[in-house]
Amino acid sequence: MGLPAILWGGRRWVLSSICLFVVGALMGWAASQADPELLLDQLAPIVERIGGLGQQVTRAESPGERAWIIYRNNAQAVSVMMLAALVPVVGWLLPAMGMLGNGALLGVVFGLGSRLTGRAVDPMQLFMGIAPHGVIELPAIWLGAGWALRLGLRWLAPSAIGARWETWQQCAKEAMIVLALVMVLLGLAAFIEGNVTLALVRSGAHAILLRSF
Repeated sequence: MGLPAILWGGRRWVLSSICLFVVGALMGWAASQADPELLLDQLAPIVERIGGLGQQVTRAESPGERAWIIYRNNAQAVSVMMLAALVPVVGWLLPAMGMLGNGALLGVVFGLGSRLTGRAVDPMQLFMGIAPHGVIELPAIWLGAGWALRLGLRWLAPSAIGARWETWQQCAKEAMIVLALVMVLLGLAAFIEGNVTLALVRSGAHAILLRSF
């Protein structure tokens, strides 16, 4: 079975991961409006970790080093989701919670804005900071999470009765093919984020600074 057929066969699982992400984003935005102060306190460790990663990227001297820092973080996250799916019965929970959590974080960023970053957030600058690499990175993550869900749940479905082991084996083989594609996409997204996106954000910040005088 070729890659297009494999991807088409798992489309419902990918759609499920997207739905979980969107639900998480809505929950994050709603929480940011309901009790922003409490949410800021709870998110402090996460914001600090993301800030530390961002500092590593901006301090890196070469395009390859910047891309590697981002790629290593994202590839590890997707790999952990896929490996967790190998745990019998409950393995699907990690990719499901991962999609909810990542969506919630994005919803919080949009909901809290300047209160989260400590400075005014320009909508165009926020767009430039997400869109260039996000159009590749987000589908790659949704794809990886979708196949992790499929790997963790497909063999438990009623339709797999009598052939659960064979179903799991087939899902595992296809998941490895999809994971290879995801890693390539994440590599491309990481290079764009560490170089193109960073340059756009810096130029946007410079333009905003000039307009303020």
